[in-house]
Amino acid sequence: MTGEQKARLEQLLAAGFASRQPEPEPQFEPWGDRPYGHLSAQRLTSLISDRTAESRRAERLAADFARQAEAKRAELAAPVTPGQERVRQVTTVLDRADELAALAATERRNEHQARESVRHAQEVLRRVAEAKGKSRLALRLAGTSRMG
Repeated sequence: MTGEQKARLEQLLAAGFASRQPEPEPQFEPWGDRPYGHLSAQRLTSLISDRTAESRRAERLAADFARQAEAKRAELAAPVTPGQERVRQVTTVLDRADELAALAATERRNEHQARESVRHAQEVLRRVAEAKGKSRLALRLAGTSRMG
């Protein structure tokens, strides 16, 4: 490094350190205060042992998960066998078949609703045709007339 480069580096470092704001000191609780002061020593000992046991269980569980993840990673890194390739292909076909079956069920429900709508419309049309042949007086007596 040349003298000019060293001077420039020192200038940049000095400017960088000068522009930094000092961070405030963190606030801590006084050492004499007990956050669990309302608990007896026996209860504190019990809590410590409970939490220690929970942490050990959590560590064992984490280790189990790590082992499972490593086994999966190794399984995925292994070369694909012809049987596995065939299973992948079959799974793709079965997934598509499931999608089509769900679509068919939806279409079947839509068809049923359409048939019900047609049946209702035909019933209304039949009632209108019946009423068309009756006189206004007969309709009023039957209570189907809106005139009041």
